Amino acid sequence: MKNTSNVQLTSLPKEILSNPLALYKGLKNMDNSAIDFLHQKIKRHLNFRSRQYNASPMDLEELANDAILLALRKISDGSYSYEGYSPVTFAGIVADNLLRNFCRKKHRHFQELESVNTPSVQPEVEAYLAQKELKNQMEKAISKLSATNQLVIRLKYYDDLKDEEIVSKGLVPHRTTDSLKSARCRSLKRLAALMRD
Repeated sequence: MKNTSNVQLTSLPKEILSNPLALYKGLKNMDNSAIDFLHQKIKRHLNFRSRQYNASPMDLEELANDAILLALRKISDGSYSYEGYSPVTFAGIVADNLLRNFCRKKHRHFQELESVNTPSVQPEVEAYLAQKELKNQMEKAISKLSATNQLVIRLKYYDDLKDEEIVSKGLVPHRTTDSLKSARCRSLKRLAALMRD
């Protein structure tokens, strides 16, 4: 990872500075300015966190590089995708985990690191990953349903269409909202059974 300590944040594109989605897209495309920006943010984050712990500047640089590489790997393999959750926050949590592991390996006081007054967002990451896993399972289960069953679920829950609109536009073979609701109820029961298997 190249050293970016001399690069000023203000010299980076304004869109990356102010828009987490633009930063995510830049990181996904391996844009150097996006990576530089994230690297600087993570180095600052680790410098702040490590003031209470005796990590050398070389250790911090290595931890920052490792955090960036892990975050980029998660972005490229799809483990992390932007859904309103900033890449800087995500990479900061990765860096915190690396710092905790570093402190453990160096026999530093892990309890001290845990007592830092900055709020931990680790549960948010776990919730994000659990939600992503649930979405993936749901998509697999939905794809096993018949085309009609998939359609009645997707129109309601993915496209946010009202039953009256679905029927009036002829988007499904059902002629009344009651028959549509019954069909969707049966589809959801089948989906639940597939999710349990």
